[in-house]
Amino acid sequence: MLTPAKFNQPATPSLGRTDGFTLVEVVLYVTIATTFFVALVALLVMANNARVKIQTAIEVEEQGQLVARQITAALRRATRLNYPLPGAAGSAVSFDTADSNKNPTVIAATNGAWQITEGLAAAVPLTSPRVVVDSGQFINLARPGTSGSLRVQFTLSHRNPSGRREYSYSQTFYGAATLRP
Repeated sequence: MLTPAKFNQPATPSLGRTDGFTLVEVVLYVTIATTFFVALVALLVMANNARVKIQTAIEVEEQGQLVARQITAALRRATRLNYPLPGAAGSAVSFDTADSNKNPTVIAATNGAWQITEGLAAAVPLTSPRVVVDSGQFINLARPGTSGSLRVQFTLSHRNPSGRREYSYSQTFYGAATLRP
């Protein structure tokens, strides 16, 4: 006859237990999970750096195109070029417009930003604080006796106070304008 104590004993011997993980399995699973998470974090960091680099390039490109359009449009509305003289180049341009209150209008790179000054008004920045004008040059291509033709060339770069590689981007822009007779 069976006694009640025998019913509480396991049906299999204690050496063949299968209700847990061995130390080797735990170490293997932790290693696989850690490798997966390290790779995921590295991928996210690379994606973020690429996003920042693309945003930096877009900022410089958009600012450069906008400034080139603004400068050439202002020059096309000019009635007379004051500086630079025909055949000369300069870091700024001065011209007169049909509105005598805006004379002279001067466009120059000052403190790393393009600025326009119309008459006695205060200078107005043409570029955002996130970009820096590295160089700028206006070349007067006009021949004596003509209305005037000007070429503008400038280099913009992204402001990078931290020195991070993602924020390092520079581009040179060109534009040309002929004054309307």
